[in-house]
Amino acid sequence: MRLSSRLRANAALLACLALTGLAVAGCGGGAKGSTSGTPVSAVSATPPATGCGSFTLPPLRDDSGVLAKLPAEYRRNYRGLHVLPSKWSAWKPSHPGPYKVQIVWSGLVNSFITDLQNDIKSGLEKSGLTSDVRVTNTADNIDTAAQIQQLQAAIRRNPDLIILLPLQPDAFTSSVEQAGARGIPVISVINTINSPYSVNVDINSYLNTALTSSILARSLGGKGTVLTVGGYPGTTPSEHGLAGVDAVLKHCPGMKKIGAVSGLFTNAPAKSAVTQFLATHPGPVDMAVQVGGMGPGVLSAFKGVRRPMPALADIGASNGTLGYWLKNQSTFRSAAVGQSAGGTAAGVVDVATRLLKGRGPRVNTMIPPVTLITTKNLKDWAKPSYTLDTPGVADGPPDFRLFPDRYLDPLFTH
Repeated sequence: MRLSSRLRANAALLACLALTGLAVAGCGGGAKGSTSGTPVSAVSATPPATGCGSFTLPPLRDDSGVLAKLPAEYRRNYRGLHVLPSKWSAWKPSHPGPYKVQIVWSGLVNSFITDLQNDIKSGLEKSGLTSDVRVTNTADNIDTAAQIQQLQAAIRRNPDLIILLPLQPDAFTSSVEQAGARGIPVISVINTINSPYSVNVDINSYLNTALTSSILARSLGGKGTVLTVGGYPGTTPSEHGLAGVDAVLKHCPGMKKIGAVSGLFTNAPAKSAVTQFLATHPGPVDMAVQVGGMGPGVLSAFKGVRRPMPALADIGASNGTLGYWLKNQSTFRSAAVGQSAGGTAAGVVDVATRLLKGRGPRVNTMIPPVTLITTKNLKDWAKPSYTLDTPGVADGPPDFRLFPDRYLDPLFTH
């Protein structure tokens, strides 16, 4: 199996995990942030076994045993996740193509979610495998009951495949297994449903926030205050992401989490929540961690009240935050993870078309390597024209894909 350069880089980044179970990553405003400490470009990429910047990765839970047979970098990418053998490993569609696909989506609350939905639909239509791709949306991102009803309606239409962005993943287990009983696979995007009948396309949110938080904690010399900005409570990216931050801070006695707010994965609510927090906390905020696509909202809040910019752990990095970082590298610290809508959609379409071709997934969850944005590759993700107000989640290089070339091959039976 040929691994891409991104996969090899990720393997090198986490090389000592197999021995220690601990890791740290290194990478390579309004009022300006502090310049004390070590520049992020000078932080070593070698994980320390102890001390601030280390964190414990939860054990790998591999019920199928398939990951144990793969190269070590796969097992590291899955650490902390519960991986089940897929019920669809021997499945093939009941008829020749073209096929019908139902997309059951959330509310279109931000550009990433909107573009992701549209790119998945477009990709399936261009694949040559589908004749009908239908989309339903919730009115907002809090009406889980309405989305369950939409999923039930989709099951009754008897499509060949369903693609779901679940608002609260635990609430959909029963419906996904009902679809499975009728021979309809459900691909769950971003939020992991803990069922062998779900084919989850997700990222390791715990690892993403732990890596970026570790970079910044070491850059700050292991001292300072921290504000976390979660997404929707109960969702995988938010809950796992916040746990990753806590895992780093556990080993940094000189750092203190002074606040936790919810930005609902959207910049306007994130800006409002952070602004309200700052109004009642006049002291310094040295570091902020946002778990998904809310970086511009976080930084705009600090800029709006003329407070020094914190170091930012930026998951699902946006054009605005990367543009600000590019222009202010001497005074602003950041560590980011890239996850473009187009690249993520390409990953979902890849998994969907493999299913429709009868390839058979071995496991119920597909997890890519971390796409770390550092000072070394920042110019690949941000353009000089970008400012903090530039909208959108960063697209990254033209060839960016959630799953590197051939990465998915060993996760499928055929």
